[in-house]
Amino acid sequence: MPAPEPAFRSAILTYHSIDNHGSVLSVSPETFRRQLEWLAASGIPVAPLSQIREQRGAVALTFDDGYRNFAETAWPLLRRYGFPATVFVVAGKVGGRNDWPALGRHVPALDLMEWDELQRVVREGAAVGSHDLTHAPNLALLEEAPLRERLSSSRAILEDRLGVPVRSFAYPYGKVNARLRRAVADCYETGCTTELDFVTPGADSWLLPRIDAYYVRNLFWFQRLVRPSGSVYIRFRRRLRRLRREALMPKDRAL
Repeated sequence: MPAPEPAFRSAILTYHSIDNHGSVLSVSPETFRRQLEWLAASGIPVAPLSQIREQRGAVALTFDDGYRNFAETAWPLLRRYGFPATVFVVAGKVGGRNDWPALGRHVPALDLMEWDELQRVVREGAAVGSHDLTHAPNLALLEEAPLRERLSSSRAILEDRLGVPVRSFAYPYGKVNARLRRAVADCYETGCTTELDFVTPGADSWLLPRIDAYYVRNLFWFQRLVRPSGSVYIRFRRRLRRLRREALMPKDRAL
């Protein structure tokens, strides 16, 4: 009799900056190195984003914003272990800094990759997705025509400068509604949210949940991520995050 299939789900991890600032967007280089080292020894599959729904119990690694430390710190470590990764780039900000709206006063100003750095990591095997033209505060509020123009332009800029297909999109700040989801589905093969959850085989390709690496910086929880105890932990963190957001809502909106 064959062994029962493990009831583990897959996870898409979201990293932003690999640095020592200690902000909510930061994972230290040492923590990141230890995570990759453990993944390599664990035998857990590290899958490309495009294949994450088909690989049960796998992990996909994504990096939002396109920080320069991806090229300088994260990518060399990923190459050492042979792990695929997708970096979501803000097409209109390449070579600049993370000065988009609603960044938050506790997040440091950081350099983004230049085009030549992006071209190099792409040549070496990194996948690139779009993270909008300017990291807009809420794409879901745009009218249909400018929204679709923005989605197609960000893709066209990246494909023209990098010479590779751009098939995935990450919603800035995770803000998405049904109309935005349809527009993304017409332009990209995959859409990633900030919904704190695991990926199941039937997950909507344009509303893929991800788990922010902020919640698993402790190696104890990182090692349990795709196990049942990890599911309990992420469910607990999701509930706390929801309660925190509700507490911050204006009273008239919370009613």
